[in-house]
Amino acid sequence: MVGDDSGAGLAEHLTYLYRDQASSATWQQRASVRRWQATDRYYQEVQLAAAQDPNASDEARDIVDDLVALARPLPETVEVWRGVRSVDDTFGVSIEAMFPDHVGEAHDAERFLATSTSRDVATAEFTAPSTSPALLRVIAQEGTLALWVPPLGILENAGQRELLFLPSTQVLIIDVDRRSELPIVTVSLSNG
Repeated sequence: MVGDDSGAGLAEHLTYLYRDQASSATWQQRASVRRWQATDRYYQEVQLAAAQDPNASDEARDIVDDLVALARPLPETVEVWRGVRSVDDTFGVSIEAMFPDHVGEAHDAERFLATSTSRDVATAEFTAPSTSPALLRVIAQEGTLALWVPPLGILENAGQRELLFLPSTQVLIIDVDRRSELPIVTVSLSNG
């Protein structure tokens, strides 16, 4: 398992592992990845489509189809990070209620799960502003379907080092560590 706080080593490794994903992507699929990353927060519309909300636009549904079509199985287990602005919204319970009552619980994600190879990026860019922030330490199991975004997306956003997981990915809560100011919830991802 490859991982470090800056995520640079893992990012380089994923670029190599996902070289076929990048080389086989169509122009339309690349456009969909860029639309997902757009700074106008259009990803929220895409997430509605991923959750099969009937109010989602046809464009957002097409983007979901493109992102799903691009996904490839992880060739090996990796450790990545996700910043959470609200544990309550993400898990439906407070951080205090998670341990030990919810450790060992598994559920299928309804939406895309954006992660970063960089703990620093996940912390700095994706935990504020917040109501009940946490950091997810994500152990993505070999074979889990994912999309390595930097070679396909917006160049200016490549520093986010985004590894995107599909709706229906199984999320298993392994541990909750509340010893620091920013709690860390360790989860395992798989295809279920």
